[in-house]
Amino acid sequence: MKKFMILVLCTMFAVNVFAQKSAIEKTKSFLKLFEYTINVGLGRTASTTPYDQSKVTMDFGVDVKKDITSFSNDKFMLYGLVGFHFSPRGGKMDNMLDGAGSASGNDFKESQFNIPIHVGVKYKINDKFKLFADAGPFIGINGSAELGSGYGHNDYVLESNPLDFGLGLNLGVCFKKFGISVGLDKGFLNIAKFSSEEKNISENLKSSCINIKLQWTFNQK
Repeated sequence: MKKFMILVLCTMFAVNVFAQKSAIEKTKSFLKLFEYTINVGLGRTASTTPYDQSKVTMDFGVDVKKDITSFSNDKFMLYGLVGFHFSPRGGKMDNMLDGAGSASGNDFKESQFNIPIHVGVKYKINDKFKLFADAGPFIGINGSAELGSGYGHNDYVLESNPLDFGLGLNLGVCFKKFGISVGLDKGFLNIAKFSSEEKNISENLKSSCINIKLQWTFNQK
């Protein structure tokens, strides 16, 4: 009986190890179906009145890409893309609203996690160079919104809205695993509300952003 129990336990252990190994191999095979692109870039972001002057921002994140189909003798490849980026939003106002003539302050910033869901096309120039373009909607998850310092009035209030939604576009070129792209995002929802009782102002703010990004792609197809 004891030998039988030991045999059963050894069999269960072997089956468990085999199942775990099989699950790991399946996970690796699944992950190999995709490309993974790390993006780091600089851009300029602006909002609507009174924050319609642009300010410098940073963007960094990762895109997961999957080839869908090729055509024209594999010169063109259609692909899908889902990303996750940290892409702050904001803008500057002119100094006339404050009436203080100060060049500092008069801006706002808002953190945003941006989720693009795009469809794109890659064009193969040769074995080393590719052109690409993708476009589609994005979902923005907004964090806190903050006013800059240096304001002439103490009753300025900025209230953040939790979500944004809009359209984005990227154009770029790849050399082996390296790439560079230019992108544009245009938000359709209000990301924040700016108000001042003293100046009788209540403005909903939408965002737009243009950026240039450096890219590194893993598991490139």
